[in-house]
Amino acid sequence: MIKWKMLNKMERHKPILTILNIYHMEEGGKHGIEGVTDDVLSPKRQKEIKLLVKLLANYKPTKILVEAIPEKENEINQQYQAFLKGEHELSRNEIEQVGFRLAKMLKHSKIYCVDDFNDKGAGIIQPDAFDKYKNNEFYKKIVKEGEQEVIRGKEILNRKGLIKYLLYLNSPEFMERDQCAYLILSQVGEEFALWVQWWYGRNLKIFLNILRIAEPDARLLLIIGSGHGYLLREMVKASDELKLLDIRKYIDRFSV
Repeated sequence: MIKWKMLNKMERHKPILTILNIYHMEEGGKHGIEGVTDDVLSPKRQKEIKLLVKLLANYKPTKILVEAIPEKENEINQQYQAFLKGEHELSRNEIEQVGFRLAKMLKHSKIYCVDDFNDKGAGIIQPDAFDKYKNNEFYKKIVKEGEQEVIRGKEILNRKGLIKYLLYLNSPEFMERDQCAYLILSQVGEEFALWVQWWYGRNLKIFLNILRIAEPDARLLLIIGSGHGYLLREMVKASDELKLLDIRKYIDRFSV
C-alpha cells in the first residue's frame, strides 16, 4: 500500500509534454524532397497563426521548447527579449511566429532549445548521393510518393487552412506513414541507411534534451518539424518519464 501511494504521488508530479508537429514556415535546410512552403506573412496566414497561438495557450505550458540547438539558446532568447521590447520584427520561422508569440502571451521569460544537429550526420546525404540513385526505380518511387504527400499537404493548407493542416500533421495516420517512409528510404543504399541511422540518433538526443529541461509538474510544449513527431512520441511513451498529451485536443476540441 505504501509503495502504491508513493508511485501515485510520483505520477501526479510527472512532467507533462505535448508535441506540435509543424511544417517549416521558413525553409532552411536541404532535403531530397522540398516540403510544403507558404507565405506565412500574408494577412490570411497571420490571422490563422494568431488563432493557433490562442488555442495553444489553453494547454498552459510552463516551458516552450523549439527546434534549435542548445548552443543557439542565448542568441534566440536575445531576439525574444528584443521582440518583447518591440525591437525585433518576427521572421517567417515557426520558432518566432508561434513560439515567440505564445511565450509573450504567457509572459514567459525565455525559450528552450532542444534540437541536436551536426554537420557530419547531415552531410552524409548531399546532392551527389541523390544523383547516384536518380535512376533507381525503388528510389524514384519513394520520391514520387514524397512529392504526392507534399501536394496533399499544400491542398489541405490552401483549401482548409493552417489549423486543419496541423491537425493532419499531428494525426497518427500521417505520422505512421511518415515514419514508414524513413524505413523504406534506408533500404535504397548504404548512404541512405547511414543517414536514417543518424536521424534516429538525432531524435534520441532531442529526447534527452527534453528530459534535461523537464522538472516535476512542468507542462512542456515542443514545437518541432513533423518528421520528428513519431519517434519522439514513441520514446516518450517507452520511457514513462513524461506524461504525453495529444496536441489535437488543444487546437481543435472536436478532432479527437
